Amino acid sequence: MQHSTVMTTAKEGAIPTLSDNGFLSLRKLFFLLLFIVFILIAMHFFPENLSGTIHKRFNLNGEANIPAWVSTILLFSVSVNSLLVYFLRNTIAYRDHVWRYFWFFFAVVYCFLSLDEAACLHEIIDQSTSLKWVFLYAP
Repeated sequence: MQHSTVMTTAKEGAIPTLSDNGFLSLRKLFFLLLFIVFILIAMHFFPENLSGTIHKRFNLNGEANIPAWVSTILLFSVSVNSLLVYFLRNTIAYRDHVWRYFWFFFAVVYCFLSLDEAACLHEIIDQSTSLKWVFLYAP
């Protein structure tokens, strides 16, 4: 005798989430990202006299290293998720159009910040102009 089991994780008509199928919950994602940040902070304090290469690769003040790469990925993920919210707002009849444009603007800004972190654009601005990049980015 075979048992046929059907797993229903979401209510009918409900929007499925990633945690409905056990793949990933927001809490797990939060703790994973927090763990990565703690590892990066711990590696930042690695003694330079033991290994200068490790110290240089995990220096939080440096450019083009592992913490900058993680920052680029996080900034780009904020941009992609903001763009997703913008498109979801466009498909749902929503009365307040200002918030839709806010999410699009937010996505563009974070995409630029991700590009800046990856390509070190702020360093190029610092070297090629007399203005500090901080004054251009923070009006």
